[in-house]
Amino acid sequence: MKRKILITAMCLMVTLSAAGCGASGGKNTVQETSQETSSDTSVISSGSDGAEAALSASSSSESLTDQILAAPVRDGDFKIADAITLGNYKKLNLTKEIQTVTDHDITSYIESQMTPEEVTDKNAAAALGDTVDIAYEGKIDGKAFDGGSSDSYDLTLGSGSFIEGFEDGVVGMKKGETKDLKLRFPDNYYSSDLAGKDVVFTVTVNAIKRIPELTDDWVKDYTNNSISDVADYRESVRKSLTQQEEEKAESELQGEAWNQVQQASVYHFLPKEYVKNGEESFEANIKSEAEKYGLSLDEYIEQSGIDQDTYSKQKEQSGRYAAASKLLLGALVKAEKLSENSPAYQKELQKAADLYGVSTDDLISKNGKDNVYNYVMTNVVLDRIIGHARVKEKKVSSAEKTDQDLTGDYNG
Repeated sequence: MKRKILITAMCLMVTLSAAGCGASGGKNTVQETSQETSSDTSVISSGSDGAEAALSASSSSESLTDQILAAPVRDGDFKIADAITLGNYKKLNLTKEIQTVTDHDITSYIESQMTPEEVTDKNAAAALGDTVDIAYEGKIDGKAFDGGSSDSYDLTLGSGSFIEGFEDGVVGMKKGETKDLKLRFPDNYYSSDLAGKDVVFTVTVNAIKRIPELTDDWVKDYTNNSISDVADYRESVRKSLTQQEEEKAESELQGEAWNQVQQASVYHFLPKEYVKNGEESFEANIKSEAEKYGLSLDEYIEQSGIDQDTYSKQKEQSGRYAAASKLLLGALVKAEKLSENSPAYQKELQKAADLYGVSTDDLISKNGKDNVYNYVMTNVVLDRIIGHARVKEKKVSSAEKTDQDLTGDYNG
């Protein structure tokens, strides 16, 4: 499995608001909105991995955010040393937290790969984890509303896809059973027409689907006979998930390393060219996301629940963060006396090309020279920073990591 590329420093993007990220032309209004991430088919991705998360607005401290947003923007030639004072990047104290893979994690992954099968027992009741084919109609004050009904919809119970109380209300229902669910849309629901309103959903269960039993025969079929029994398949899944957790921990370590250096640095001004490039990258990402839903940029912004002024401010902020990131990269490159001719750069460039089975020339041709340079050089300087640091490894369980994520104590 190919590892997702960590970061393109020039393609940083401050995402739309949480409500905006969940908007789409095809989403049913009864569903809760959720932040969606886009996948980039290019080799050099502008996705939100660990280091990029550390560079984004949501990961910056209030003081750093204020500094970047308040820094003057200057046009014309400049020296990096005049624009930024590089903070301490040597002898950082870092912790690499690696999530241990449990039997529960393995089972959950395997079940995610299995296709639910319809339950034939007419007395079977829907349970959490089941996928139910339901018909439903929602009414407010006795009147149906747009997007609040469907003749057939597959809903996984416990997924949290629908508003609070909906899925719990379906639990225990049998095939053919009809039930009224008296609920309330959240006050902060993305649709102002529905927010805070009482609603009655009349729900009928058309079918109940359940994950089949894990057997040797299923394993043989799923793996095209490359694995013959359940025990060996579970072990292969354990190894794969363990590798993923190692890679994730490394990505988060890089993000924290970058974050600490950025926190310690001082920005005196931002180059206008850098800001403009960042704004253009932001808009290109938003346009690409809009195209996935068959929408124009203006339509996507409107359905995201924000106005043009808010969008413009977010684009400007994104440009500023991109400029700050590029300045920091430039300062680190200078401090470490690196260049495209440096052995470390050439080694990392070849590594990136090998990962995707292309030549270095093809890598640059497909992704652009600047994007490749920023990706490769960012990885090089991160390796240097971590090489200078004191790194402590810590094993954590999935439960501990979830708690840290929820409390905001975990950087990643």
